[in-house]
Amino acid sequence: MAPDLAAVRTWMPRAESILPAAAVADDTAIPPSRRTRIVAALCMGLVVAGYVFAREHEYPQWGADIVQSWAGAWTLLRGDNPYTAIGPHGTFMHWPWPLFYPLPALILTLPFTVLPLEVFRPVFLGGSSAWLAYVLTRRDLWRLAVLASAAFLGSIAAGAWEPLLVAAALTPGACAAYLAKPNVGLALASGLPRRRATYVGIGIAALLCVASLIVRPGWIPEWREALRAGVHLAGPILRPGGFLVLAALAKWRRADARLLVIMGSVPQSMILQAALPLFLVARSRTETILLAMLSFIPYAVQLHYAALNTLFPELTQHTGTAMVLCLYLPCLIMVLRRPNEWTTIDDI
Repeated sequence: MAPDLAAVRTWMPRAESILPAAAVADDTAIPPSRRTRIVAALCMGLVVAGYVFAREHEYPQWGADIVQSWAGAWTLLRGDNPYTAIGPHGTFMHWPWPLFYPLPALILTLPFTVLPLEVFRPVFLGGSSAWLAYVLTRRDLWRLAVLASAAFLGSIAAGAWEPLLVAAALTPGACAAYLAKPNVGLALASGLPRRRATYVGIGIAALLCVASLIVRPGWIPEWREALRAGVHLAGPILRPGGFLVLAALAKWRRADARLLVIMGSVPQSMILQAALPLFLVARSRTETILLAMLSFIPYAVQLHYAALNTLFPELTQHTGTAMVLCLYLPCLIMVLRRPNEWTTIDDI
């Protein structure tokens, strides 16, 4: 008697039930539950907040980047000019460089002025890290490998905005946060989806800009004057081999290609914290882990020249060259291997 093929097909197990997890494509993995994501986010936030709290007590003079925004927000409350109150000759806060942040960044920081500085840093960086961990795990837990990269670790060590900005890029309607660092924000905005939440975020950003002009009408010329002192600010395309990043224009319909080209073109401090948005280019487990591992090479270069007390502009030159070779060009290869079809940052 011939076998009942329908019964055989019914009895046979599905392929994904007998194959090991590594054999199943990344895009077929079951997304983690919300509870799992919340637990992972809380754990990451607490770990980072604990590290920052311990670092504050070990190094009381630790100058985190976000402290400039906090101090600038305080000067606004006092009615002072933040662009003269913060800097090498600041009347409110001494900082090696002028205040490079635009006034909307200070307005975004205003709610945190209710916290003392030693509480603000753990709360801000721990909260940003928790938010980033939550949005990274919307599809798979393996994307938490981003948080093991030197780019993320460097962001926390520097007390930077980048973790919050990358988290905002993966959160519908949070694009107003891009105003904190317009150079990075421009790159992230290149892949915004056409959603109602996106338009709400753009509206909030417009209100922030209007509010900044009401609070201090002349802040834009003052900010531009401060930026003139940023002799170390340069686009990665100016580093050896960096011009190759422009080849990603061949895939211009892709959000990751536009992100890579703009990130390679805008002026920025070429240290590891600036590389965190590049992890939005990675699409698979292999690509994410590869970038995380490669990020430690320019980080070693950065630490080497820092140990030699190298002047900051020269340090950024060496670190920037290593970042181009180890991060930007691998991202370019990833992008060029993909079809030139329209995507948004939500698809990354």
